[in-house]
Amino acid sequence: MRKIVWGVTTLALGVGLGMGGNVTASAASGTYSVRRSNSVRLVWRKTMRQHAYTTTTGVRYSKHLGMRYSNAALGANTVWVTDGHEKLYNKVKGTAAIYYHVTTSDGTANGWIWRGYLTAQTTTAVGKTSTPATTTNPTTPSTTKSTGADTAAITASILKDLSGGAEADTQTTALANRVLDQMVSGQYQFSRNMSVQPGWEAGTTWGGSGNKTDDAQFFKLLAANKLVYGFGLDKTISSARIGTKQDVLSSLSNQSWDEDNEFDGEGTYGVTRENFYLAAKIGIATKRLADGRYAMFSIIRLPAYYGNIALYDE
Repeated sequence: MRKIVWGVTTLALGVGLGMGGNVTASAASGTYSVRRSNSVRLVWRKTMRQHAYTTTTGVRYSKHLGMRYSNAALGANTVWVTDGHEKLYNKVKGTAAIYYHVTTSDGTANGWIWRGYLTAQTTTAVGKTSTPATTTNPTTPSTTKSTGADTAAITASILKDLSGGAEADTQTTALANRVLDQMVSGQYQFSRNMSVQPGWEAGTTWGGSGNKTDDAQFFKLLAANKLVYGFGLDKTISSARIGTKQDVLSSLSNQSWDEDNEFDGEGTYGVTRENFYLAAKIGIATKRLADGRYAMFSIIRLPAYYGNIALYDE
């Protein structure tokens, strides 16, 4: 029987997989919950390539959410390296989320963490990373006139990484640029290093940034521009990012269907990896700010039937 489900929202998971299912020394204590463990069902589990991340928020878990470990990461400069990912279905909420299995670069701790808590690092090889400067203090990011070539190249790179036949739509791109101008104008108070990626659940009001202020400002920004979150060519699957250039370059990495992500079905309605974005209207806007940071806002309009794409069988 084919299960029709598509959603990336909010739940953490921890499972074995031969990838350090037991969290090691630095997270040796935690709390166990039978109720939490029984509330979820494993959809799929896969190995993945190594990628380096940092995180300043989030929780790590052991197998199947049983043990909950530290509320915070081991520090903003701790580098976490991936080797596996899973999709977990919340039986109560009817939603699903993707979690990465991560291990510190020195091998002292590991566990499963929701990928929305992770910030990609500038990496030439695992173990050689540079960590972007972050702060939790809200700021008004004044803008500067950056070279058109710089931001155009960034936007083109993000679009290319989406793959699946993704192409920019002129009107949607113009709207994305207008929204981005508002986002960094000072009327919205986002964190200095902000990432809001609500995911694929239609109609969600949860931003997924781990910062309630950023989430609230994001949906206020959408409402001000009459953008409704969800599936349908009159709606949008939007994301917003403020951070380093590399942060912005990788800001839509969780929406590109490569071997490390969750689009593993054979497709329905004729949708495949290769043509996934052909029916979409896409607008991606980027800008360099006066203090050297970058900002991105995306509008991705997908047909309403994409809300019924089957990503797994059961």
